[in-house]
Amino acid sequence: MNKRYIRVFSGDKNLYLEGAPIIICASVLLKDTATGVMLAQLKFRNVSGKSISYVRVAITPFDAIKMPLGKPISFEYLDLLASDKQEFGSRKPLPLPNASTRSFCVCVTHVGFADGSVWSSEQTDWQSAKEDSAIMKTIEAEDTYKAASELLDRKRTADVEKAKKLFESLQARMDVAAEIQMCNKRLAELEEIAKAEEIQWEKNKKTIRRSAIFVGAGILLVVLGFWIHSLVSAWSGNYKAYITRKGIEEFSIPDGVTSIDAYAFQDCDTLISITIPDSVTSIGDGAFYGCSSLTSVTIPDGVTSIGEWAFYACDDLTSITIPDSVKNIGKGAFYGCDNLTSATLPTQAIEYVPKESLQTVVITSGKSIDDKAFYDRDTLRSITIPDGVTSIGEMAFYSCDDLTSITIPDGVASIGEWAFYACDDLTSITIPDSVKNIGKGAFYGCDN
Repeated sequence: MNKRYIRVFSGDKNLYLEGAPIIICASVLLKDTATGVMLAQLKFRNVSGKSISYVRVAITPFDAIKMPLGKPISFEYLDLLASDKQEFGSRKPLPLPNASTRSFCVCVTHVGFADGSVWSSEQTDWQSAKEDSAIMKTIEAEDTYKAASELLDRKRTADVEKAKKLFESLQARMDVAAEIQMCNKRLAELEEIAKAEEIQWEKNKKTIRRSAIFVGAGILLVVLGFWIHSLVSAWSGNYKAYITRKGIEEFSIPDGVTSIDAYAFQDCDTLISITIPDSVTSIGDGAFYGCSSLTSVTIPDGVTSIGEWAFYACDDLTSITIPDSVKNIGKGAFYGCDNLTSATLPTQAIEYVPKESLQTVVITSGKSIDDKAFYDRDTLRSITIPDGVTSIGEMAFYSCDDLTSITIPDGVASIGEWAFYACDDLTSITIPDSVKNIGKGAFYGCDN
């Protein structure tokens, strides 16, 4: 099959003019084989420190022997809202009027910012920035930081170790102490997971060896297992569920049960819905470990503890409700719940819930929102902060790009430094009279 668009020309990369707020990262000339139209495509990078709203460029087309085909042609990129460090522009094709165009040169003439200011230049000698120039070193550091952050969000030990090395390589250029500490914490969590899985594997091997002694009985039990969904026994108010790992989709724990034992529903990968009665006060270690089809969980008021790895790797879990009664949450309780979009919980539970995909958060109680509680969570759209909260920590909502509005309740006395830094979509904010201290940069970069 013939390609519709053929690349005719590629310009020099990372074109820059000293003092300019923008870099021309790449430029290509494409031919539309269906229409014969020549199209220029450009990719820019914002290096201004501010949000850019429009860009005007001038393109001079050349023929096959590098002779100009008329005067420079002006094009505009409008309604951008491109934040600092963001790349943009590559999806907009710019049609050139002369079909004989075989190359071009480009320069940026105007850049408009969200704050109303404008940068302009008549200089046309944009040149490729040298690898050892200050601007390229800055870009390299920013790209390294982004790559390290993406690796840190993964589950593999090798990825986190690589992220740590990348962060450590940036120590001379930026403050990444918190990121390195997070890497160490994540590595410790992964080590604990590996140990837990190893222990469980050893338990499983022992079970297999014991079962082998009773081969005949084992074969019979396997046959019966296809027909029996669960065998339930309750002793002294404790609940142990021995459930076949195939077929069960819904389960209701009987009322009166006070605890869900360790690994009770481990690897029930077809379990979609679980009903937990109000009588339950504790959820054991690994209780729902590997229940990858579980979509939502409401933990009833009265539960005081959630064990280690209780909901580990519940990949389909999209919503969770944790009551104020929960006082203790074990490490890794919700680790690997990568599709969690909605959470209702007290402030003491925030650090235990993965936030990579969170869109809606309702905080029900607590005194403070900790430093970096929702740091760089660009999916977060809505946050409800309850009465009773008295402080919002440093960088608590740092770079929450999709957050559109927030009401800080009466009673909050302090807002930490950079608390809402670069919340680009934040259009309204309510700050009560009770606030006595606002840290530097708390709302810096909230350009809308």
